[in-house]
Amino acid sequence: MMSLVRIIRQLFKEKEQLNLNELYDVLSKNYQFELSEGTLRHRIRSCIYALKKNEEIMHIGNSIYQKNHKLKIQQYNSDKII
Repeated sequence: MMSLVRIIRQLFKEKEQLNLNELYDVLSKNYQFELSEGTLRHRIRSCIYALKKNEEIMHIGNSIYQKNHKLKIQQYNSDKII
């Protein structure tokens, strides 16, 4: 099972920009995370904050984030998430 941060990094690899609603939609449909909606949204925001703090992503607008050149993307043994 991939961690939430790894999945979010993978999503940013596949798309340059994502907004929080896109992340909520994609990750709420992910069967790996059997959490309440509120808990999952909180964890997504926490991951976004950590990636932003590490300068892997940038906040560019209202709930919109863009990957930065420092995004740490590794090869994962999984299919596309989006």
